[in-house]
Amino acid sequence: MDDDPRLGQSLGRFRLDARLGEGGMGVVYAATDETLQRRVALKVLPAETSEDPERRARLQREARAAAQLTHPNIATIYDVGEADGLVFVAMELVEGRSLRAHVADGQLTVPRAIAIAISIAEALARAHEKNIVHRDLKPDNVMIADDGAVKVLDFGLAKFVQRESEESEASEAEEMEQPTATAVTEVGRILGTPGYMSPEQAAGKGVDHRTDLFALGVMVFEMLSGERPFRGDSVLEAIVATTRDDPGPPSKKNAEVPPELDAIVARCLAKDAADRWPSARALSDALREIQTESADIRSLDAAVTGVSAASPPTGLRAAVGVLVGVVLIGGAIFFWRTRAVTTGTQPSSSAISAAASSAAPTATTLSDLPPPKSSHPSSLTPLPVPHVPFLLRHARDSGSISAADFDRHRASW
Repeated sequence: MDDDPRLGQSLGRFRLDARLGEGGMGVVYAATDETLQRRVALKVLPAETSEDPERRARLQREARAAAQLTHPNIATIYDVGEADGLVFVAMELVEGRSLRAHVADGQLTVPRAIAIAISIAEALARAHEKNIVHRDLKPDNVMIADDGAVKVLDFGLAKFVQRESEESEASEAEEMEQPTATAVTEVGRILGTPGYMSPEQAAGKGVDHRTDLFALGVMVFEMLSGERPFRGDSVLEAIVATTRDDPGPPSKKNAEVPPELDAIVARCLAKDAADRWPSARALSDALREIQTESADIRSLDAAVTGVSAASPPTGLRAAVGVLVGVVLIGGAIFFWRTRAVTTGTQPSSSAISAAASSAAPTATTLSDLPPPKSSHPSSLTPLPVPHVPFLLRHARDSGSISAADFDRHRASW
């Protein structure tokens, strides 16, 4: 790439410093804005696009529309212009690695995949509010900055989405025949990238914001499982797989994926757009709920084990079991301590262990316990909650709590 004859030259006010990559939409350079003295990414569009007056005008209109998108998870477009017969777009230069590179390293952890998916969904929500649909969302168009920030690239470059009210259906059909961002296939010219495009997009039908949600579902599946849900030995096979196959849940490839996240991905990948999430905002909210619940479960598990959990539990059922155990064991021990104060008798360690052990297996044990006294002496000391997980851990692992364990922690109660 260093032998590019354009390196060191200027295009308008931008000096081309390094060639970063090349795709169907042009060559991307790291450049310097010599007027503002800032680093930018400069996408120089193919000569055939620059030479077509209509396409050049439409591209410029679209790039200006995309420049309206101001969001922390969208790479900002600074300028669109023309110099030396070439059309270029100047945008934020993100120092980091593409999501593609991260996925190539292997499966992402569930919390990390959820966090990235939320950032992408938030970026899409902002774009969709402005009537801009990406239509070529894929790991190559998402950058993970060195500081961890997630940036979606190329809004407005893969499709002209803001329509003039007078544009006709013929104009729409004509655009569908134009060369695409990344895929020119055996079955014709298709806008998008096979394997990530939605079924309606692969069929050449009209698309809306829900096609982006399908692509995001593909990306989440890939982050969690390490492979794409729709694959084939050829572009055509990948398209057929997208329209026909059910990939199953990502948890088939990664046991750490909770069923709630499986359900979110499945809804993204619905063949019928009407069955997908109604909006990127709704998808983001659902992901955030899973993120919060997973964080709560990890915190509870850390409290139980005394150390940070190595990986999140596989579902909410684990949390339900933990909470039920806490209530049962804590209630049993609290009852015995209450009876000790009100009756003047101190229960033995083995009695308390037996009470906790009998409480742990089933919830029906609570109905067998006599109700506590209605009046409690002011000297009664409540059982500190942090100690209940300790008892729970032992009750869960061994089925009982030894007197030695109880006596060892009794002083801190």
